[in-house]
Amino acid sequence: MSLSYGNYIGEFKEVNGEIINHGKGEFIFDSKNKYEGNWKDGKKDGMGVFTYATGEKYIGNFKDDKFDGMGIFLWGKGAKYIGEWKDDKKHGKGIQYFKYDKEENEEEEDEEDEEDKENKEDKDMNKFEGFYENDMKENFGILNYEKGKYVGQWKDNKRNGIGIFYAYTGDRYEGEFKNDKIEGIGTFYIRNNNRYEGEFKNEQMEGYGIFYYGNGNVYEGEWKESDRNGIGTLYYTNGNVYKGHWKNDVREGDGILFLKNGKTIEGIWAGDELFMSI
Repeated sequence: MSLSYGNYIGEFKEVNGEIINHGKGEFIFDSKNKYEGNWKDGKKDGMGVFTYATGEKYIGNFKDDKFDGMGIFLWGKGAKYIGEWKDDKKHGKGIQYFKYDKEENEEEEDEEDEEDKENKEDKDMNKFEGFYENDMKENFGILNYEKGKYVGQWKDNKRNGIGIFYAYTGDRYEGEFKNDKIEGIGTFYIRNNNRYEGEFKNEQMEGYGIFYYGNGNVYEGEWKESDRNGIGTLYYTNGNVYKGHWKNDVREGDGILFLKNGKTIEGIWAGDELFMSI
């Protein structure tokens, strides 16, 4: 049956003298998109397969001409979404695989056989497993990607709220995220037993915080762009204590060094060294 916007082959029914698609059938659109599956009162409804002329494909449930219910969307080269849909959008619980941002070695991939490609698919893909609302990641989800793994809250398709980031380097952050970045209050566990507890801004240690060094030293004070900047106190493992100004991660300006023997050195510091005693 030929229609004004494509060709239909399948079951139909007549309503008030009009022939409408109803039951199982195949429709090839003038755009070269194709739908195979169930129809109800002229609309895609029930299980079906929609194949785009560009090669993308949706396999799943339809309602009132839209993706609705459980379904799989395939973009090609392993990229896919498996989960719930509503009104043509990802909505509900689902899993999405998508390519790393970094460029892939296409020539190397071409030399692999199909079985090898299938076995390594998950390894070569980012993976998000969680909840969607209106096509965006929302509420809670787990993201595995080239930098590491994030487990936590989402809002407006971005990491927002409380979460944990596990870096592939072995570092770990636990705390607040804002607009997809580490921002707010949190704890950063760094290799070699280093640990920072405090404020973050734009993925940097910034504001007030305490840094516990692997060698036993402890710094408590102000930070800017992940360097000690402002007023702070450094407690040395040998019992000495420095209280004063810092700039670009070194002692700079007025400060007092309290020695473990009870003596004090008060002066002006430059480049982490005592410049002048007061």
